[in-house]
Amino acid sequence: MQPVLSHGDRISVVSRDPGIGDIALFLRRNTVVIHRVIWKKGPLIYAIGDNSPVPDPPVHEKHIIGTLDNSPRKCMSVLSGLLRICVYHLKKFLDNTFKQL
Repeated sequence: MQPVLSHGDRISVVSRDPGIGDIALFLRRNTVVIHRVIWKKGPLIYAIGDNSPVPDPPVHEKHIIGTLDNSPRKCMSVLSGLLRICVYHLKKFLDNTFKQL
């Protein structure tokens, strides 16, 4: 979650349903993951690390532990995360297109 969070940072977690832009804590394969929520559809929550080009597989809301209290840089981090996803998929599309030529 760099640059917002660094290894060793102390966080305050609140028990609430995460909204888009919130930093959520959830369980995945017995590991606690801290990533930003970018989309919600029914009981599924889609998240991405602020420094990751691709989103995580969806997580069911029952695996949500809570959210960071006052998630910092909410709007800009969501926009930069979505931009990274778009660039990642554009690169994949272009790579596949040029392979066919």
